[in-house]
Amino acid sequence: MKTKLSNLRCYLVALLAAIAMSATAQVTVKGVVLDPATGESLIGASVIEKGTKNGATTGIDGDFSLKVSSADATL
Repeated sequence: MKTKLSNLRCYLVALLAAIAMSATAQVTVKGVVLDPATGESLIGASVIEKGTKNGATTGIDGDFSLKVSSADATL
């Protein structure tokens, strides 16, 4: 019984470590999308990480927040 509990603890620690490492691999990008002609914010614009289906839509002020895979990601 003691061995099973010890193994369970090891699995739990490994799982938590994996979750922590995957969470640190992502970077949050925040910004505002503006119309280049008028300088006004664009409501409902799609912002997508290139090569993925990961994306966000701009809010009423043209702002967005998106978690991307790395700091080198292209939007």
